[in-house]
This record gives sequence, structure tokens and C-alpha cells, in this order.
Amino acid sequence: MTINFEMDTMVAANIITAERNIKSFKDDTKESAEGIQRNKLTVYCEITAVLVGLGDDGWSKSGRVRSTIAKSFKEALINDVEDGGAAVSKASAKRYWENSVAAARGIRRDHGLGQNTTPDAVSELFQDLQISKEAHIVREFVNNREVSAARALAEKVVGKFKLDRDNHTGLFNKSGTFVEGLDDDGLAEFEDAIRELKAVRAAQRAEADATAAAAAAETATVNETLDALEA
Repeated sequence: MTINFEMDTMVAANIITAERNIKSFKDDTKESAEGIQRNKLTVYCEITAVLVGLGDDGWSKSGRVRSTIAKSFKEALINDVEDGGAAVSKASAKRYWENSVAAARGIRRDHGLGQNTTPDAVSELFQDLQISKEAHIVREFVNNREVSAARALAEKVVGKFKLDRDNHTGLFNKSGTFVEGLDDDGLAEFEDAIRELKAVRAAQRAEADATAAAAAAETATVNETLDALEA
């Protein structure tokens, strides 16, 4: 399904204003830090509200924003104001996008907001979840990713990339460090056990199917005999 997307001018204007406010804070005071985070949350509320408001048509069954929308949205974030964009830097746009998608996915799944979602509604939800800065969004929605039982087991057995915390932004990013699960001998033993148990499961299923077929045949024979006696 192809869905055309164009960023609403009001959304773009609010993001532009928030980004300008962020750039206006020059010192390292607590007030400046709070002001920066407050305006970043404004951006997140705007983007997240749009993403939640896409409804099921804008999301794939696997929980991803449809590619045509994602491409158009990301372009709108970085395009110049004269071209209808929000003029966000590529680095900031990437961060805003990834965290907002995670937030929107979690909100759609767990918090009941739908296609009429507004930035104010997202802001109220963030307050309820005690989200007052960018790192809290990562904590609530990005690092608490939902994984299947199969994926969780695979990561435990084989390994997964470690998440490192950026001391400057407070955000967690996938590092280049892969934390292994079982050692090589343990992994080989696990793979042998998987093959063995899959063979056992296949044999048990085949036996169960044969037993069921035999029982069905016996039942059919009994029914035929009873029908003959009643004739």
C-alpha cells in the first residue's frame, strides 16, 4: 500500500520554532539545559503525534512506518524552510525520527491513542510517564524494545550488541561491542541439542499422525459395521 505523505505546515512551523529556541540557549546553566529539553520534547510530541495518527494504514504489521511515509517524513525534517521542511540537521533528524518511531509504536501498542492524537495528548502522556527529557523517551520506548521469545533466546545463546550510554546526550546507542552468549563449545553443544530435539519432535508428530490416522480408520470400520447391522 502506497500512502502519500506531506508534513503539515503547522507541524513544520512548531518544529522550526522549537529548534530555533534550542539554538538560542548558549550557556551551561540548569535553566538552559531544561529549556533545551523542553523544546526537544516539543519536537518529539509533534512528530510522535503525526506517527500515531497515521493509523494502521501507515504502519506495517511488523510495527514499522511504511517506507514511502518514512522517506517523505525524514526528507521533510531536513529540507529547507523554503521547501516546506523543518530545516533540522541530519544528525538531529535521525535521532528525532528513530526515537519518535519507537515512542509512537509503544503508544499505539500500550496506551490507546489513535488517529486523532494531538501533540498535547502525547505531551500529557509523557507527563504521566514522567518523561521530561529526551533520555527518558529512550528509557521508556527505545531500550525497552519488545522482542519475541525466539529472539530473546537467540540473543541469550549467541549474543547481542551492547548498548553504550552517551554521557553528553544521555542516550543509549548500539556499540561496536558484541557480547557473546555461550562459548564456542557451548554453542556447538546447543546446536547439536537443537538438531536432536527437532528430530525427536518430528518423530513424535509423525507417530501422533499415524495414531490419529489409525484411530480414524478404526472408527470408520466400526461405523460401517454398525451401518451394515442396522440395514
